[in-house]
Amino acid sequence: MKRSYGLKRSYGLKRSYGLAAVLSGGLALVTLIFFAGRLPALSGSGAAAPHAAAMGYIDGIPVDQREFSLVLDQVKAQVASYFKTTYDADAAPSFWDTSYQGEVPIEKAKQTALAQIKRVKVVQRLASQNGLLDDLSYAAFLEKWAKENRRRAEAVKRNEVIYGPRQYDERGYYTYLHTNLELKLKQLLYEREDLLPEQAARDAYERWKDASYAEVGEIKTYKVDIPIRDASGGDRRSGQAGG
Repeated sequence: MKRSYGLKRSYGLKRSYGLAAVLSGGLALVTLIFFAGRLPALSGSGAAAPHAAAMGYIDGIPVDQREFSLVLDQVKAQVASYFKTTYDADAAPSFWDTSYQGEVPIEKAKQTALAQIKRVKVVQRLASQNGLLDDLSYAAFLEKWAKENRRRAEAVKRNEVIYGPRQYDERGYYTYLHTNLELKLKQLLYEREDLLPEQAARDAYERWKDASYAEVGEIKTYKVDIPIRDASGGDRRSGQAGG
């Protein structure tokens, strides 16, 4: 046979860890260039100027201000949860500009959004290098979004079955496209078994996982007393924790 059992096991592990390993390496080498004063303030809707210029570059890939504003709006709940859990801070009108032991919510939101954008751009670059994506610009994404919504509207008029919403909003379609792009890239890496050795994939995945889940939301734990019958027929109480 071409592969032993051990090689097959390694092949399967690469399917799980391959993308994380490649991303870990890509994120470590990525170059960030952002122009002073270009990071947008947190808005209520996430909308940006209709013809926003590039606010900076990630490894040579331009970052459109509209894209950054969209992602910035996406991370609001995550950041608010972090400050609630860490500092018991409520989302008052002054919340985003208040310093909590040196941490300012708006600045943390910008850095969180920047980290997500960096991951998106590394995925896009890898996808482009492997023939999965032609145009990395946000303008191209907006064209795809409009085209997809037109297609869905026409399908509804013809009483055809469509999957998902009748119309995507900008955030929903952005998430949909990027998730599918990652899945396609993961499948491609799975098919390229010579891409990474098993241990390198494991190590890179663990680094990525630790970084991705370093900040968790609020967790509540409850104690539940459960009666347990003893030999004499009486009740004993056993405390169990549940979340």
